[in-house]
Amino acid sequence: MNQFFRNLPAGFAMVFLLLLLGSSPGPEPYKILFGGDTSFGEIWHQKAEKKGKKNPLKEYGYGKMVGDLGPLLKESDFVLANLETALVSDGTPFPKGKKRSDSNRGNPEAGPEAWEEMGIDAFSMANNHAFDFGKNGLEQTFPALAGHNIKTFGAGFDLNEAAEPLVLKAGKLTLVVQPCFWEDKSMREKYHYYAGQNSAGVMGIDSAGIRPLVKSLREKYPDAFLIFYPHWGKNYRWRTKTQKELGRLMIKSGADMVVGHGAHMMQEVEYYRSKWIIYGLGNFIYGAPGRYQKEEAAMRWSLILQLQTNPKKAELSSIRLYPFFCDNLLNNYHPRFAQRSEMELQRIMLLRRFDLQDEEWKKCTIKGDNIAPYLELEI
Repeated sequence: MNQFFRNLPAGFAMVFLLLLLGSSPGPEPYKILFGGDTSFGEIWHQKAEKKGKKNPLKEYGYGKMVGDLGPLLKESDFVLANLETALVSDGTPFPKGKKRSDSNRGNPEAGPEAWEEMGIDAFSMANNHAFDFGKNGLEQTFPALAGHNIKTFGAGFDLNEAAEPLVLKAGKLTLVVQPCFWEDKSMREKYHYYAGQNSAGVMGIDSAGIRPLVKSLREKYPDAFLIFYPHWGKNYRWRTKTQKELGRLMIKSGADMVVGHGAHMMQEVEYYRSKWIIYGLGNFIYGAPGRYQKEEAAMRWSLILQLQTNPKKAELSSIRLYPFFCDNLLNNYHPRFAQRSEMELQRIMLLRRFDLQDEEWKKCTIKGDNIAPYLELEI
């Protein structure tokens, strides 16, 4: 090679060298994965076991619950999801004397170990189950996850801590992910779930609090890509009127994207003021059996969102939604991605629900990679 360069005129040698360097692979995009509701559902399996039914956690193990989703988690640079359980080895549901029939108690050892192996990096805890065991539950959950290098946000020992967003440097782009749990009268007055100035709980949000929160975040992170990550909606139901009002208000107030969860099924996606609102991702690594058998077929599907950033600029380069089948009673607790032959069905189901005009559907196209088919949302 050295002799080759010596025999070339200086100008030609420089051009050849530049072409050679230009052919080398460039920097890779930074990939951030958003999952929905996450819990291994230990309490449901314990109840089923007492009735003589199988316990899939004992039969398959915690790590098998990721199913076919594993490669997508592994290829992502950062994975975050909504942790819909407390991780406790002891304690009583909070508040005492007002026990909820659906209080979630997860294994503080087996759970975090499995999530770390799967590649989960952070959990939002702004939801209706993370505080099921009150302050005592947080005191056990936080260190259980931190011991496996999993960050937490959305809950804390006071409002300042609970309100703190997840700030992520994704290549040249800074992402700010703001967690929140929509306002619920029963959760506030009966279960004292929301954090206060001097009391533990989760980060809440209502229509009055959105604009000042966005203003504060924009002052602190003026150049960041701001994503609201709310827990909201009704179980096994499409988007509610309140979700639509809050989601649009988040965008109007200055958020760049809304990525919701909470209904245990995928919900509508809306292109509003040139920004995307994904009302509900549905489930993620979720071990409970669910109630899909009583609902329409569309509700047996959930979504995973992957954002990719431009490695050369502070901007997104790709927005991808991966549909996957999440009915555990039919998939034997092994979630699988939609097949290419099913993607048109996915598109038809979503067409019925997505708030997109005919011309806007060109902004949502079916594509695929070496892992699974996905819906590409235009930026």
